[in-house]
Amino acid sequence: GCFWHHHDCYLFKVPATRTAFWLDKIAKNVARDRRDIGRLAEQGWRVLVVWECALRGRKKLNDDELGERLEEWICGGGPCAQIDTQGIGVLDVTSPPYRM
Repeated sequence: GCFWHHHDCYLFKVPATRTAFWLDKIAKNVARDRRDIGRLAEQGWRVLVVWECALRGRKKLNDDELGERLEEWICGGGPCAQIDTQGIGVLDVTSPPYRM
């Protein structure tokens, strides 16, 4: 989800209590995600991240939009991409938080 993996969207908010704990926990999640996506890409896998905000909430993509973005990536997208409320974009795992 957007919170657990630090997606830069309206669903991500740092908790007001135990802030240091949460920032450390989430930073470790992001580092693991970056490592794992990098390993998959090195092995020739294509990676598509579909963020929680694209699937639920006030800014979610409707089913047709989501289907079109999925088809776009499956039929010709690059090696690493992400889908969020803005649509589809290149997934940059070199700097947190993930950006399009």
